[in-house]
Amino acid sequence: MNGAGILTITDSNMEQFNTLLLDYYNTGENENLKEFLYKNAIYGIVI
Repeated sequence: MNGAGILTITDSNMEQFNTLLLDYYNTGENENLKEFLYKNAIYGIVI
């Protein structure tokens, strides 16, 4: 509703998510993080 959503990061994906997030903070490059989120953290939406 209103364009907001929730991302769910499972325990099994938390280490990879943290690594990708740190890489994003350090480089500004977001493609790997976006790909991870689309594949592993967005549920209930067909993209």
